[in-house]
Amino acid sequence: MKVINIFSVIAITAIVVLGMVSCKKSVESVMLNKTTLTLVEGEFETLVATVLPEKAANKSVTWSSSNPLVASVLPSGLVSALSKGKTTIMVSTVDGNKTASCVVTVEELVPVVSVTLNKNKLSLDIGEKETLIATVLPADANNKAVTWSSNNPAVATVAADGLVTAVSDGEAIVTVLTKDGNKTATCNVRVGKFHPAEPEMVFVEGGTFTMGATSEQGSDYDNDELPTHQVTVSSFRIAKFEITQKQWVAIMGTNPSYTKGDNLPVELVNLNDVLEFIRRLNDSTGKNYRLPTEAEWEYAARGGNKSKGYKYSGSNDANEVAWHRDNSGNQTHPVGTKAPKQELKKLVNDYEKKYDTTITKTKEARERTTKKPTILSANRILNFISPLS
Repeated sequence: MKVINIFSVIAITAIVVLGMVSCKKSVESVMLNKTTLTLVEGEFETLVATVLPEKAANKSVTWSSSNPLVASVLPSGLVSALSKGKTTIMVSTVDGNKTASCVVTVEELVPVVSVTLNKNKLSLDIGEKETLIATVLPADANNKAVTWSSNNPAVATVAADGLVTAVSDGEAIVTVLTKDGNKTATCNVRVGKFHPAEPEMVFVEGGTFTMGATSEQGSDYDNDELPTHQVTVSSFRIAKFEITQKQWVAIMGTNPSYTKGDNLPVELVNLNDVLEFIRRLNDSTGKNYRLPTEAEWEYAARGGNKSKGYKYSGSNDANEVAWHRDNSGNQTHPVGTKAPKQELKKLVNDYEKKYDTTITKTKEARERTTKKPTILSANRILNFISPLS
């Protein structure tokens, strides 16, 4: 049997112990994750202390507040804001008494009293978008953060910034909720057509075009169409067809047209009549229909940014795209029975001067048409626009 020398064992033990002691270091410093902190009365936040070096033998710390009436601190570093004012939170290491501090400012609590939305009802077509705006009061409330939700995201979704997107036909309620106080406001969102008088709209992408008597008109133009000039319009939606008598009656209750028919364009109405129709339509639908500007109307008539330079809208042959004096039989015809188009100014001027005057047969009709600035059945004033979101 081998006998180990006792002095060798003692020497080895001493080396191990000395090695262990040499691996354990003294604390050199301590730091906090924040040197300043602002809280509102009632709020709390945990400060994190980092003791260096990483292999320090004793990393224990203590916490204190220079003004515990303003903010207190727990042994875990959790700071609680109690009252308005300032205090210094101090962390101290047990080994070496190294310190770090954070100045804490406590602001007076201004609670949220209410939240409102810029709209309480919204009507959109599928694919349309609109941003709702939330106003949190009072204006100096400390926490004005809100969250958004839809009770029917299959119909309408809402993003974190209040952007509502119409997904499918139906109804949904969009709610905004304040994080402080759980105050709410709602907006009823309707997607799709909900009123029989609503026109079918088509999208016209914005762009720049030459407005007036362009070369394809030849000498067939009026003096007020000169000089030609460049115009830029934004994207919009415009009614696909003239407003029909059925749509007019659904809103106004009466039919002023000489030639009657549900799917015939309404006629013998003046500008005031049209403005009242639009007002009632907007009240009924919650939308914002309006008349197109002359530039918007002509841009759409020319085919927008897909224009092919026809003399008339959609063709060089008026008979293909419009009813007029020579092919109408002196009567109106159902909407949508000619090739797709929006009447170009030259064609509409002919329509106004030659076609509509032939149907002004009664005294009442003559009185009504003498009041109007433009013949409405010519698909100019009765072609509506809705804004894009």
